[in-house]
Amino acid sequence: MFLSMSNFSGSFFFDELDKFDARIALLDGVENITYRQLLHLSDSLKNVLSKRTLVFLSCRNSIASVIGYIAALRARCVPVLLSDRIQKEYFFRLLFAYRPKYIWLPDSNDCPHGFHRLSVGIHGYQLLVSEEVASYPIAEELALLMTTSGSTGSPVFVRQSYENLHANTAAICDILNIQPSDRPVTTLPMHYTYGLSVLNTHLSQGCSIVLNEASLMEKSFWALMKNAAVTSFAGVPYTYEMLDRLRFERMTLPSLRVMTQAGGALHIDLVKKFALLCRDRNIRFYCMYGQVEATARMAVLPCDAVLTKAGSIGLAIPGGSFWLEDEEGHCIESAHVKGELCYSGANVSLGTAASVDDLNLPDLNLGHLRTGDMAYRDEDGFYFIVGRKKRFVKIFGNRINLADIDALLGSLGYECATVGNDNQIQIYTTALAHEHRQMLINVAEHLAIHNSVFQVIHINAIPRNESGKILYAELSTDRS
Repeated sequence: MFLSMSNFSGSFFFDELDKFDARIALLDGVENITYRQLLHLSDSLKNVLSKRTLVFLSCRNSIASVIGYIAALRARCVPVLLSDRIQKEYFFRLLFAYRPKYIWLPDSNDCPHGFHRLSVGIHGYQLLVSEEVASYPIAEELALLMTTSGSTGSPVFVRQSYENLHANTAAICDILNIQPSDRPVTTLPMHYTYGLSVLNTHLSQGCSIVLNEASLMEKSFWALMKNAAVTSFAGVPYTYEMLDRLRFERMTLPSLRVMTQAGGALHIDLVKKFALLCRDRNIRFYCMYGQVEATARMAVLPCDAVLTKAGSIGLAIPGGSFWLEDEEGHCIESAHVKGELCYSGANVSLGTAASVDDLNLPDLNLGHLRTGDMAYRDEDGFYFIVGRKKRFVKIFGNRINLADIDALLGSLGYECATVGNDNQIQIYTTALAHEHRQMLINVAEHLAIHNSVFQVIHINAIPRNESGKILYAELSTDRS
């Protein structure tokens, strides 16, 4: 159950950053700024913001973006974290739906109609203020709004509370043993829940954060890794697939001592490969599981169990708990029985918002979350995800996990994304036409189902979001 700001007896990490004073807070390969400087710049912005108002933040992995984020939190505004690459049409839809008081965005961006510039500019960003005088109520507990995973055009945001942020930040710092000497690099977008969690946890411990916007395919990224002596690296499955293609085992990164993976299931062969590589190099490798609806992360597979429990999401973070429910909602007590994974903890969000009218809603989740993932628990209490509840179909009486098809074909070297319904399954792939027949044979034999229910469709690229997750919603299930 969350605690509101009025009865929460602790303190929030963004209110205590002054204790780190002269320590380096942010560095981007060009400039270093200390925690003292970060607070000075953030508070110069904070002092012109009105409390309990909405602030749209155009997010980059940059000093200015972090300044805007910290300023909004310290001012008790509610930041809405948006990609700086957001489509204009979608951005204007959000402006109409949420009517923010402020926008913090790069100087190069146009000023939308109905806003004007204030004389506040920091590190290439500007503050815009709405000319609308109307106000609207915002719940005292509401801390920020985050986009849901995979959403590209929906106005729905997850409502995260101050206690959500506090609880998840504290739990991750505890379970990962984050120390002030840790130095992470930003490999994920700041507006993505996992990327933001990396920022929150390391700021809370006074770490120096290496801000980066280059991809792993760019030489500048690896130069920054070495020159900045990065110690901590976070990635989603797609990140680790790229690392594998880049021959990570041949790289020399003497400062690296922690690697974490979340944002979806990493193929078990890659889990084992990276676990062995990290063990040999004395690097702590953690597999993690989370959802934006639970602020960030819910489970951690301890690094000393990655090999013996490869494929598991691990155990609930401190303060959280899991259980499984069958289709009738009954709790599953036995091991190796599949059911929907449910979670309880102080990091469970307040619910969602679809417009400004929802910003004053109470806590609708009450600390409990149905994840939508199907899982089982082994005899040692470790949880294993077997697929999304919505990604199961039933054909000829057979219950089929679409993720199994992706995993099977992926293990054979095909890049694909599978969607479908109870009548037909479509496999979208970058493989060329002459390979499609063999793909059908492999899938039909593996599932023991006639290949007439499958359709293989060539596409030039699998649609993914900025964090590498496949955007299944952009794949049509009606295409013939």
